[in-house]
Amino acid sequence: MARPNQLSDDQIRVTVRLPRALYDELAGISRHYRHTQGGPLSALVRKAIIHFLSCPELQQAEAAARAEAEAQSTRIDQAMAAWMREQDAEDAAREARRQAKLQWPASR
Repeated sequence: MARPNQLSDDQIRVTVRLPRALYDELAGISRHYRHTQGGPLSALVRKAIIHFLSCPELQQAEAAARAEAEAQSTRIDQAMAAWMREQDAEDAAREARRQAKLQWPASR
């Protein structure tokens, strides 16, 4: 059993520095929250973090960023493949010219 000031194994303590105005606003909300929900400031902060992490707008923004990164990666892969095909074609043409030069005197 954990003592009051001791963390359990599944919890981590985090310290956050806030501007005074943000803290005052949070404390004001916390007073209302404590009155209606019966929880301390830390409970309100945990609830706010959970909401932030599960926020659909955040998830949509992250999904859009991932999709854009994948699209950019695909464009880069396609450009690289096209460049490699060009290089292969140039190498083949160069080799054909070299072979033609090697065979040129023999064909005369």
